[in-house]
Amino acid sequence: MIVEYKLLTSDRPAALLVTCVDLPRGLYLHEYLRSHSPTPEAWRALGEGDPLIINGVEATRVTPRNIDATREVAALRRGERAYLFTGEFETTDTKAQQQIRRAVDSVIWKN
Repeated sequence: MIVEYKLLTSDRPAALLVTCVDLPRGLYLHEYLRSHSPTPEAWRALGEGDPLIINGVEATRVTPRNIDATREVAALRRGERAYLFTGEFETTDTKAQQQIRRAVDSVIWKN
């Protein structure tokens, strides 16, 4: 983990975690995210991941959830390194989801 931000402006506890991991180029990000989720039996990923662009860089968003909580992961690669931006919030807390997405969308990459 690089850093964890606590979202204090939300109605319920929420957080944004930024982590990085070195992955082989042949491993798809959604495969890694599914196999490295905490308590994988309690979380289920929805689909193969959705493509997105974070300030000009291709990324993937996977959204595993359980009954009460959502863990939305935006993952992108820079060479062998993958950066994971993980939003954790209660499933019904759309305000937290919007704030976390805005934070991830504002990431600036410098070469």
